[in-house]
Amino acid sequence: MTKTITISYHEADENVLMSIFKKFKVKTAAARPSYDEDEEGVPLSVALDIVESLKWIEKVKRGEAEPMGSFEDLIAELKAEAMQEVEHA
Repeated sequence: MTKTITISYHEADENVLMSIFKKFKVKTAAARPSYDEDEEGVPLSVALDIVESLKWIEKVKRGEAEPMGSFEDLIAELKAEAMQEVEHA
C-alpha cells in the first residue's frame, strides 16, 4: 500500500531530514500545487463560480442574456437558500 504525507520543515534542517529518509528508504518527489484552493485558501469551486458569474454579467451587458431580477429578489432568494441549509443541517 502507498501512502502520501506532507512534511513541513525549516530549510536548515533539510540535511538531517534527508539522512533520516535515506535510512528508512523514503522516496521523495516535488510537491504538486494544490488545485483545491488558491494561494489565499479560496476553494476552486468558488473561484470558478465567480468566473462564470462575471461571464454572465458581460452577456447581460451585451444584451445576450436577461438580468435575473432585482437586488431585493436576489436577497430574498439567498435568504431562502440559507434557511433551507440551516433546516437541513
